[in-house]
Amino acid sequence: MTVVHIQELLYIGLSTDAKPASATKGSKFIEYDHDHVFLWDGTAWRELDEIVTDAAHQRVHNGEMWMVTALATDVADDASLDLVFTTPALDFHVTFQIAAEGSAIVFVYEDTVLDDPVGGSAAVVKNANRVTGDAGAPTALVGPTITGVGTLLFNQSLPGGTGGNASGGQGERGTEIVLAPSTNYLFRVTNKKGNQSTMSIALLPYENGD
Repeated sequence: MTVVHIQELLYIGLSTDAKPASATKGSKFIEYDHDHVFLWDGTAWRELDEIVTDAAHQRVHNGEMWMVTALATDVADDASLDLVFTTPALDFHVTFQIAAEGSAIVFVYEDTVLDDPVGGSAAVVKNANRVTGDAGAPTALVGPTITGVGTLLFNQSLPGGTGGNASGGQGERGTEIVLAPSTNYLFRVTNKKGNQSTMSIALLPYENGD
């Protein structure tokens, strides 16, 4: 495409387009096909550490964000759905959403201790970029045998009613938590509905590639 002078101090074009030979100092050039931004410093175009798309969107494009989920349709009253997420040897950032069809309590613990053997089953762990694929997926277990829950980081009540008056409750943390490397984190939702409940846990962790 032809480079377009959008407004004063702003140009847009493809990464293959020749940038203007000169411009007003402080002008920006956006390569919209690669989301790269360059600044004219008075003598040359210098690439900035700036992403045009929002950070979460860029993590998905980079293949750094994962979808980690657990679902149970038959959690007895006062029983829990447990998901343990283990960070590899680098820090991860995470947001989460937990849902139950009736009243429940959400807990998040750090430094959870698992039995040997750990038991449980593998959670569903998929890369949010389906072109990238799932190689190198982090470890997450549903219902492992826990010998120590660890340090409480977060708890929340999900009001959803009890018995025949039960509706649904949902808890989430939209602001990310930065998780420590090589650490077990327990995400637990405990049924307080008064009878059997359906519950789910969904994490969106991403690698800190900064």
